[in-house]
Amino acid sequence: MSQELLKFPEDDIIEDSSISIGQYLKEARSVRKLSLEDASAVTRISKHYLQALEDEDFDTLPAPVYARGFMRSYAKFLGLDPVAAVMAMPSEMPQPSGLEPLAGLRQQVKVNKNDFNFRVIAIFLSVAVVAILLLWLAPKIGSGTGIDDLDTTQKLEVTIVRNQFFQDSI
Repeated sequence: MSQELLKFPEDDIIEDSSISIGQYLKEARSVRKLSLEDASAVTRISKHYLQALEDEDFDTLPAPVYARGFMRSYAKFLGLDPVAAVMAMPSEMPQPSGLEPLAGLRQQVKVNKNDFNFRVIAIFLSVAVVAILLLWLAPKIGSGTGIDDLDTTQKLEVTIVRNQFFQDSI
């Protein structure tokens, strides 16, 4: 356990600057006349974990990332500098048991080279078939009105009907 010394300059209430982070948290809480239950209710951190922070019992705390988050929240609740509080924690904290991945839980997926080649060929052939169908159907679909297929007399009749229709609507 680290017995690093810590002094929060903005906190003039606590006068002894040669105490560890756990003692400092406990002293800051008692000076403010707060109980662990009050701190737990506001921070939503278990009383058990807050007590572990004050006792510097880092073995009791969950993974180090949670322990630092708890420290940051607790220091902020007490009106202390959360960054300085986290920095005062030991750099190497114990890893709780049970965080190791279970054997066989993570399986490596092996991609068979033949499967990959088959998939690439299948996708290529599908795209080629769709492209050929579109090219074959495009002239039939894209002809639009079909006026181009009419002879000259029929085109003249369509033009006359259009002119009459649009003159009547104006």
